[in-house]
Amino acid sequence: MKNILYVDERLVTARALPTEKPSPAEAKVEEPADPKFKERSVISVISTLLRTLLKGGLVLAAIVLLPGALIGAPLLWWLGHRRKAPPQPTWKTCS
Repeated sequence: MKNILYVDERLVTARALPTEKPSPAEAKVEEPADPKFKERSVISVISTLLRTLLKGGLVLAAIVLLPGALIGAPLLWWLGHRRKAPPQPTWKTCS
């Protein structure tokens, strides 16, 4: 596949004309802002930071608590439902 270079009238005119300083009216015109670099409000930054910290905390809690729950729940169930052995008879002393 060949690379195709597209040359339009604006490119030719820009190359042919000498560069001039922009007029004051043109200088005041702002260039369109790049959406990637929009200013973000402080509230937006803080909420993003808090959301990230909360997600990290939940992941950490799941890593720490889940194994304990998986081991502890069956153990507690077993302790609660195991058969209780009848008490052993004691020797009565003769009086």
